[in-house]
Amino acid sequence: MGEGYKIITKKFRKCTPIPDEETEEAQIKKLFPSKPQITWDEPEYTEQQPNFTVEELKEALSKCKNKKAPGPDGIKIEIIKAVAEGNYHLLLDCINSLWQKGAFPTEWKIAKLVLIEKLKKPEMQNKEYKPICLLNNISKLYERLIKTRLENEIRENGDLSEQQYGFRCGRSTLDATKYVMQRAEETNKVGYKNRGFCLLVTLDISNAFNSARWEIIVEELINKKIGSHLIKVIQKYLTNRKIRTSRGRVQEITCGVPQGSVLGPILWNVLYDRILKIKCPKGTSLVAFADDLAVVVCAKSEIEMQEKAKDAIQLVKNELDKMDLTLNLEKTDAVLLSGRRKLPELKIKISENFYVKTQKKIKYLGLVIDKDLRMAAHVDHVVSHAEKKAVAIMRLMPNIGGPGDTTRRIYATVAKSVIMYAAPLWMKVWKTKIYKEKLERLKFRLAIRVARAYRTVRHSAVLVIAGLPPLELLAIEKEDIEKGKSKEMSRRDLLTNWQAKGGTKKGVGQKVDKQH
Repeated sequence: MGEGYKIITKKFRKCTPIPDEETEEAQIKKLFPSKPQITWDEPEYTEQQPNFTVEELKEALSKCKNKKAPGPDGIKIEIIKAVAEGNYHLLLDCINSLWQKGAFPTEWKIAKLVLIEKLKKPEMQNKEYKPICLLNNISKLYERLIKTRLENEIRENGDLSEQQYGFRCGRSTLDATKYVMQRAEETNKVGYKNRGFCLLVTLDISNAFNSARWEIIVEELINKKIGSHLIKVIQKYLTNRKIRTSRGRVQEITCGVPQGSVLGPILWNVLYDRILKIKCPKGTSLVAFADDLAVVVCAKSEIEMQEKAKDAIQLVKNELDKMDLTLNLEKTDAVLLSGRRKLPELKIKISENFYVKTQKKIKYLGLVIDKDLRMAAHVDHVVSHAEKKAVAIMRLMPNIGGPGDTTRRIYATVAKSVIMYAAPLWMKVWKTKIYKEKLERLKFRLAIRVARAYRTVRHSAVLVIAGLPPLELLAIEKEDIEKGKSKEMSRRDLLTNWQAKGGTKKGVGQKVDKQH
């Protein structure tokens, strides 16, 4: 995007300051808990495993993204790709040798630790850091090959819970949120006298990924009937992991799925599957996206709903305790998805000495869900956030001078992407004039700067000149793609609808086609 964009939108970072030694040690102790050392029983196996093929290697290399920071060895993925091209068998022989031995080199299990300071929030008293672990690219290539084999075996043996939406191909936060909202809408659409109650409770697990117990991961792999050879490789992968701090100190890690790794996410899903397989009370379901867990409770009465919520959360808490994971009660949120009914705030008992009050709205996976399910609160939040982006971006786009048309259009898409997040779920607000005007007013301001036009220009005309389709049509396009329609067909339909809606003149139609 360029330095100008990064400075204006406050995304231009200076070199990450290294925390002082005392702070670094405290953060490492907090982020990477110590657990007892594990001695694995060697799995019994005799059969030779199928080697990785050239096709598998090529596919794995194609999934490795360029321009990523290297690990401790300093070798970039571009170098590995260049070496591999024309010498695939040489690289493959090395990897297959490790694979047949069930080995994972010790040097490949050392991660370079970088602590990134989190943006300070009002409730944060002290500085908090996010750990970034940089692994060798050759290690991640080997992991990617192992991951494909592991995914295939999991799929063949029953797959993971349908309620896990994170780290899975073809699933997103949108799918998880859609499931929650569908449950609420089904509860609220019946007759008034028979209408039940739907409660959404979001749970937070403290330092989840870094606290995952390795023996439980392996236990779950065995329960899923994963092959003994693959289990041995994963045991070797988890054993003797280390991090190297900015000051060169090496510390051993005894638990957690390696963040920044390729295998980490799927191993987390395997572990978390134990939570999602809990038999909750009837009408209650668990929904997960990575480590974000939500409890959806549907019941006929308030008392029944509260009892079911308490029982379900207690079951989750008990299982988390067995897994040595901690539920952060202070970050528990709840909203009673009551539709238009006016219901009093409720206190939901989470544990013996802790209650959580239902709120009018909560933020779930980036979407602000209000109790009315009208999505008005989300639109207000989105417009406020996007306006800040737009105001900053518009400083880069004076009507006279400044960047060219293509660059201006790219800048405008930054604000658009903020607005369009989860658009298929809040499309119904277009029926409300006030919210439609809020969204279109923001798009109009951006279009003026892209087209270098005056404020008096006609709304529909400036959108065509700027090459920025109306938000309503973009939302419909996004929904069509979610339903399986091809991007090309969805874009063609958008252009047809746009031309029919505002571009009735021949010249306007030609302008649309040229820009898209």
